[in-house]
Amino acid sequence: TLLEVMVSVAILATAFVAVLKLHSDSLRMVIESKEYTIASQLAQFKITEIEKGGVRNIQFQSGDFNNAPDYMWRTEVSSTPIPGWIKITVIVSNRNTGDERFRLTEYMSTETPEDIKADLGM
Repeated sequence: TLLEVMVSVAILATAFVAVLKLHSDSLRMVIESKEYTIASQLAQFKITEIEKGGVRNIQFQSGDFNNAPDYMWRTEVSSTPIPGWIKITVIVSNRNTGDERFRLTEYMSTETPEDIKADLGM
């Protein structure tokens, strides 16, 4: 009968909407995961650059990534209770949305390898 057909169509339509919603959510999660992975790699890259350049006189910095134009970075530097050590946080944000995507914090010594050798009498 017509009523049975209409009920079955309504059930199928509801199921179809649920499947589309699941697919949409899945795509959103894949995109967010990709952005998070890229942001974490960029933050690690920036921390490595800071380590290589030395941290003796580092201050607040910010900039862009040449190889990832959709992302920008900034650093936060703060002292620690341990002399000779500082806390450096690299924050990577999405340029298009302004959302903070990733934070990486590392504690680094302000002493150079030469300072450490001199302290040890080497």
